[in-house]
Amino acid sequence: MSELFYRLRKTHLIRIIEKSMLSMMPILMIGAYADVLATSFVSYDSWFINVFNLTYKINEVFEVRTLAFLHAIQFATTGISGLLLAYFIASFTAKKRDGAGITAISVLLMLSFKNNLADNKTMPFKTTVLNYNFILFSLVVGLIVGYIFNRWGTDIADDFEERVWNIFKPIFISFVLAVIIAFAILMFKVKATNAVFDGLIKQLQNANDYVSDLIWYAFAIVLYLIGLPYPIQTLYSSSGSVQEMTNFNYALLHNGSWKVPYRFLGSEIFTSYAGLMGLVALALVITILLFSQFHRRRTIAILSLFPTIFGNPIGLFMGIAVFFNPVWILGILSVSIVNITVVTILIAIKFIPPLAYASLWGMPDILSPFVGTNGNWGALLVTLVLLFVDVLIFKYWLKLDEKILRRVNDEEK
Repeated sequence: MSELFYRLRKTHLIRIIEKSMLSMMPILMIGAYADVLATSFVSYDSWFINVFNLTYKINEVFEVRTLAFLHAIQFATTGISGLLLAYFIASFTAKKRDGAGITAISVLLMLSFKNNLADNKTMPFKTTVLNYNFILFSLVVGLIVGYIFNRWGTDIADDFEERVWNIFKPIFISFVLAVIIAFAILMFKVKATNAVFDGLIKQLQNANDYVSDLIWYAFAIVLYLIGLPYPIQTLYSSSGSVQEMTNFNYALLHNGSWKVPYRFLGSEIFTSYAGLMGLVALALVITILLFSQFHRRRTIAILSLFPTIFGNPIGLFMGIAVFFNPVWILGILSVSIVNITVVTILIAIKFIPPLAYASLWGMPDILSPFVGTNGNWGALLVTLVLLFVDVLIFKYWLKLDEKILRRVNDEEK
C-alpha cells in the first residue's frame, strides 16, 4: 500500500495540486481567522457575546462595521479560493508561461455566471463555485487552461511585446471554449449540482441508523477530500432538519433527550463527534504538533490551531495537502468511522444521551456534545477520550504520509 501511495504522490498532477494548495495556504489562513473572529466573537449571535452577556455592552455601530470588515477579508480570501486554485493550477501546469493563471480566473468566472438573470443585480457569479465548495471544478479548469497554454503557447520571450503576442492564441482558445460551455449552461439552465447534492444532503440529514450513517457520511467525507466539500459545508451551515427540530422540541417538553424519536441521527452524531471541521480536524492538528518530523508542518499546525478549535481548518487542510491525498482520505475515514461506531454503541447502551439541544453559534466544536446533551458530563468525557484515540490513529497515518513525502522530496532534489 505504501508503494502505491508513493507512486501516486510523485505523479506530476499530484505535485502540481500540492504546490498550488500550499501557495494558497497563507491567504486562506487569513480568511479562516477573519471567519472565526466574525462568527465566534463579534457577531451578536456568537457564543462569546452570549456567554459573557455582552449584547448590550458593545456599540452597535462598532459591531456592524467590524463584521463588515471581517466579512470583506473573508470574501477576499476563502471566498475566492476556487479562483485562486484555478490560477495556481494553470500557472504550474503551464510551467509559468505568461497569462495562464489570469486566463483560468476569467474562464472560471464565465462558467460560474448565474443562469438566473434576476439574481445578477447583486452578485452575478455563483459564490459556491468561487469559494472552496467545488474546488474540484476549479482544479479541472486550471488543468485545461494550463494544457492549452502548453499546447499552443510558447516559451517566455525577452521582448515584452513578443510575450504578449505569444499568449494571444492560447487565451483566445481558452475563451472560445469557455464561452461555448457557459452559453450551453445558460441556454439549458443546467442545475445538475443542485439536483445531485440536494438529494445527498437530504440523505445525510435523514440518516437515523448506524449503517445509513456510515454509508452516507463516508461518501460525503470522500467527496469533501476529492474537492467537493459542498454537502458537508451545507450540513454545518444549515439551520436544522425536521428530525433535528423534532428531537429538540421533544427534549424541551420532556426535560431531557434520552428518549428522543431520532436517537441515532447522523447529522448530529457526525457534526459533533466525527466532523471534518470539528473533533477530527482538532485531533489532526494535535497529532501534527506532537509527532510531525517536518518543522514547517508543525508551524502550519500552530497557525491553524485557533481557527480549527472554532471549526475552520481550511488553512491546515491546504497546508499539509489533505485534499486529493489517499493517505489522509483513509486516515480521516478511519477516524470518523471509529467515532461514529463508538458513539452509536454508547447511545444504544444509554451511557450518553442522544444529541438534541442547539449549540451556540461559533462555539468551540469540542464542546458541542456537552452542550448538545444539555450538559451531560458523560458526553464531555467521551469527547475527550475520542480525541485521544483519534490522535493515536492519526499518528500512524501521519508517519506513513511523511515517509512518502520524504521519499518524494529526496527524489526531486
